[in-house]
Amino acid sequence: MATLVQAELERARDELTARARETRLGSLALAAGGVCASLALLSAHEAVLRAAERHWPPPQRAAATMALGYASGAAALASFGCWRLRKARAASRGAVVQMIPDRTAD
Repeated sequence: MATLVQAELERARDELTARARETRLGSLALAAGGVCASLALLSAHEAVLRAAERHWPPPQRAAATMALGYASGAAALASFGCWRLRKARAASRGAVVQMIPDRTAD
C-alpha cells in the first residue's frame, strides 16, 4: 500500500514539474515577445518622428505633436480602463451579495 502511494506521489510530482517547466517556457516566450514588440514600437516611433520633422520645420514641433497624441491616447485608455474596473467591481460585489445569504430576514 505504501509503495502504491509513493508511486502515485512520484507521478504527481513529475507531472507538476513538467507543467511548471511548460509554464516557465511560456512565460519566457511572452516576455521575449513583449521586448520585441517594444523595440518595434520604438523603431516605428523614430521613423514617424523623423518623417514629421521633415514636414514641420522646427523639430520640437513634431515631437510636441506626437507627445500630445500619446498623452491623448493615454488619457482615453486610462479613462476607459477605470470605467471597466468600476463596472467589474460592481459586478463582483453583486455576485458576493447573491452568494451570501441574508441573515437579517430570519
